[in-house]
Amino acid sequence: MKNLANRLCLLLAALIAAQAGAAAESKSEACESLRGVTLGHATVRTSVWFAGGDYRTGFASRGIPNVPAFCRAILTSAPVPASNITIEVWLPSEEVWNGKLLGSGNGGFGGAISVDALAAAVKRNYAGANTDMGTFPAAQLPNTGYDAGIGHPEMVKDWGYRSTHEMTIAAKALIKRYYSKQLSHSYLMGCSTGGHQALSEAQRYPSDYDGIIAGAAGHNRTHLHASFLQRFQQGQTLAPLFSPEKAELVSNTLLERCAGKNGGAPGDRFLSNPAACDFKPSQLRCANGNSAPCLSAPEVKVLETMYYGTRNPRTHELIYPGWAKGSEASLLKGLQKQAEPTKTGSADGVFRWVFGPQWDARTFDFDRDMEKEDAALGPTINALSADLSKFADHGGKLILFHGWADPVVSPYDSILYFDRLKDHSFVRLFMAPGMSHCRGGPGPDSFGQNAVPEGGADAAGDIVAALDMWVEKGIAPQTLIARKLDAHGTLESARPLCAYPDVAVYNGAGDAKSEKNYHCIPQSAGNTEFPAAKYLK
Repeated sequence: MKNLANRLCLLLAALIAAQAGAAAESKSEACESLRGVTLGHATVRTSVWFAGGDYRTGFASRGIPNVPAFCRAILTSAPVPASNITIEVWLPSEEVWNGKLLGSGNGGFGGAISVDALAAAVKRNYAGANTDMGTFPAAQLPNTGYDAGIGHPEMVKDWGYRSTHEMTIAAKALIKRYYSKQLSHSYLMGCSTGGHQALSEAQRYPSDYDGIIAGAAGHNRTHLHASFLQRFQQGQTLAPLFSPEKAELVSNTLLERCAGKNGGAPGDRFLSNPAACDFKPSQLRCANGNSAPCLSAPEVKVLETMYYGTRNPRTHELIYPGWAKGSEASLLKGLQKQAEPTKTGSADGVFRWVFGPQWDARTFDFDRDMEKEDAALGPTINALSADLSKFADHGGKLILFHGWADPVVSPYDSILYFDRLKDHSFVRLFMAPGMSHCRGGPGPDSFGQNAVPEGGADAAGDIVAALDMWVEKGIAPQTLIARKLDAHGTLESARPLCAYPDVAVYNGAGDAKSEKNYHCIPQSAGNTEFPAAKYLK
């Protein structure tokens, strides 16, 4: 009897294995059958089934662990003959697919697929989509970046707005064909250039997505790069500036004066509410005969300009808002890198699209040349419209987020855009104290914008789940829990991010590393540092 039972168990195991093998083979065949399919401007060049596990591709700098099974489809799209847009769509098994699309953004001038974003989508059981923005090989060749767009106006249009829309159309069509079902909802999430892509979609193609997450959006592109140019010119003409010791002096002074105050907690190494910090650069100016660490007059002026913003030297009109206090360490380190004499800055390629490849960035005139730059590129690469009525009428929901310690895109730019949106019923903005550009920095910086949060996705600590709940159930997020994780993924601290203009305040008792000991309080609406009424209407 015992032998018979063993034989039956072995037979059953073999049957299950055979069925599993047949199912896997069937999924592989279904995935591979997508090859050659044409969907509007896009064609599926290759499709292959991934059985699950640690995933590695030539685009990834490292392996991605624990990726569930999916069908990987690679498409190319050519909305105009000069276009060459690469798109990837990852399609999870039908048994786990949640019926939704999560499109994702890119970074810089694109040029490669963001595999991490695709993996994060399928780990959430979404179909995922990403594009290289039609700018290959911008990210692949050394010292290329934005220069890949010189002399290629259609590539610039693809990057500016067209590639994300093409990705969306192709992904939706491919999903319908693969699953033989319509999507229930479609979402888009991106940060930096990805945030730019997200806002461009909301403005230019308001029916593409039901919900959009835009972080640290570089949507004010021509003016953002003008601020990069200003820093470059300062480094060229005023070098040497800000030795590491002086940069440390500035950072330490800011922390001593403002960390742990204005809602912060004891032990904070970042500013909880930078706009309320009363530090002035002149407080560190060297006095006659002063041998203590201090700032020279030019250094004080540069630091004041960082806070004051990039402005027209003749009219003093704001070109791009300044950076928040608390982001100086990275800003001043970047300024030191500009000291070696050169004709080109680190990110002035968008200007060479207009002024030519031999243009000398040191000659840019912020009075005369800014208008020419805006006229040539603004309609293509900026996404500044505050009229999102069609997106709202479609039922769209928009979540903006930005790190207060961002040294790349000014956090005030997101506040200014939010202030210009008169109807906030479908928009929320979350400012993250101590967070750098999209992630990182000394403050809590993880709330689902980079990957599925530890412990699973929930609307309290996951911005994607919060958006989904808002779209599906009409419950708008009022707080997000931001967490700080160490290198091993262990929780170090957490605190709430409050929907702007509210700010989180420590209760004054209990564990300052627990989000339970903070509450949100309102602060005066509107941005007093850079009034939106005078800014880029």
